Amino acid sequence: MRNKSLVALVMLLFTVSFAALGFAGDDITGQVVKVEGATVSVKQADGSITKAEAGGMDLKEGDTVTVKSGKVVKKDATAKKAKKKVMEGC
Repeated sequence: MRNKSLVALVMLLFTVSFAALGFAGDDITGQVVKVEGATVSVKQADGSITKAEAGGMDLKEGDTVTVKSGKVVKKDATAKKAKKKVMEGC
């Protein structure tokens, strides 16, 4: 009986730990809709808004950023590059 209980406990802990790891690494990508000092509001593709710490980055409304664990980790510059390519062709 004791071995079965121990095995069941280990299996439960194993399952819960993998479930927690699955939710821990979610990155959020979206556009900055509001800048309030060191805090920015980021609008995701589904329309939900998340607040994040900018960490000294120079951000303005309309910038595309990636947020991880409540902090802005990357500013996406692909939108600016695309505009340059369009202008070069004219």
